[in-house]
Amino acid sequence: MNKTAIITGGADGIGKSIFELFLLKDYNSVVIDKDSERIEDLRSKYKEKTLFFNADVSDYTMMERVFEEIYDTFNNIFVLVNNAGIHTHDLLENMSEEKWKNTININLNSVFNCSKFAVRYMKREKCGRIINISSMSAERGSYRHTHYCASKAGIVGFTKALAKEVGIYNITVNSVCPGIVVTKMQTDNLFYEKKDQWMKEMSIKRFGKPSDIANAVYFLSSEDAGWITGQSLHVNGGIVMH
Repeated sequence: MNKTAIITGGADGIGKSIFELFLLKDYNSVVIDKDSERIEDLRSKYKEKTLFFNADVSDYTMMERVFEEIYDTFNNIFVLVNNAGIHTHDLLENMSEEKWKNTININLNSVFNCSKFAVRYMKREKCGRIINISSMSAERGSYRHTHYCASKAGIVGFTKALAKEVGIYNITVNSVCPGIVVTKMQTDNLFYEKKDQWMKEMSIKRFGKPSDIANAVYFLSSEDAGWITGQSLHVNGGIVMH
């Protein structure tokens, strides 16, 4: 029986790279994403061992139904990658309540929703891997991003706490904290304003690629990483070091 990997926000950018890598590695690969057009593009391209859901990961009830359908289809859930997220800019004093709540809902509450239902099924198999995509901003902070940094720091704390709860079931929980990765979400005006400064700060003089993050995620899902849990793996070219 093939193992099943679920990738939220998997229709583009880092998420798509993760999805394609798991599919290449012979996993049943599932994408949950709100972008209906990109979901249909993937559905037309990939036919076997895949499921695609045009769904909102911040909707608790919807995710309960989605995870039930995934388990009923493939009879296992081995990997969950909580990748879905948004990244907007605003000073705290100018930020609307709606912008704050929307960021927390999509970036953090979705991690609660999806992890809760994934654990339900992983416990039945007594194994599983949850990998949460955080950010270097969880550690170093970022100007005009109190909402984003709070959501990504919350993911790191959630990761450590859940790892303590589910280790007894042979489920590991880790986070990956990307640095500056060139995707459509990252390459906005802020990227072009700050790219020279970021390049100076990095030890490895290139920006990240989605595949850099996908490879880290796949490692944490592997048997080789079976004794790693509650950790945050920074993949950033040296812009943040521990």
